Amino acid sequence: QGIDVMRAVVRAVKEHNPDALVVASGYADAHRIGCLNPLAVPDIAARSGADAAMLDTAVKDGTRLFDHVPPDVCAEFVRLAHASGRLAALAGSVRQDDLGELTRIGTDIVGVRGAVCEGGDRNAGRIRPHLVAAFRAEMDRHDRERTAGLPTAR
Repeated sequence: QGIDVMRAVVRAVKEHNPDALVVASGYADAHRIGCLNPLAVPDIAARSGADAAMLDTAVKDGTRLFDHVPPDVCAEFVRLAHASGRLAALAGSVRQDDLGELTRIGTDIVGVRGAVCEGGDRNAGRIRPHLVAAFRAEMDRHDRERTAGLPTAR
């Protein structure tokens, strides 16, 4: 059923704008709302033709991505997405101190809202450009540190 729904979404979006990025999204806290296993999302993304697979949290109660899916499971999610040629996106009350782990496991896209809103308030706080810039700079720093230790191709 998930594949059929996502195929229809992909088809509709790509007919409207072939360059649009289509993301198949699932929930790290799936057990709380009765939806599919998060590790099924990369396969659904691949089989439907979506460009990326994403995990987020469904219930916005302050619990975070890693509260529901530990880093090793997130790493498996990223591996499965990449193995099928998809981008991997992770979100869910992500904070700057999560960026080292998210970068280490190869996350392509990090979704944030509260972390870049004034007062950290995802509902009432306004997104602030200086917070976006600081978050991005921290993400880039972790990425540089990670890639500095990788062997170069000859």
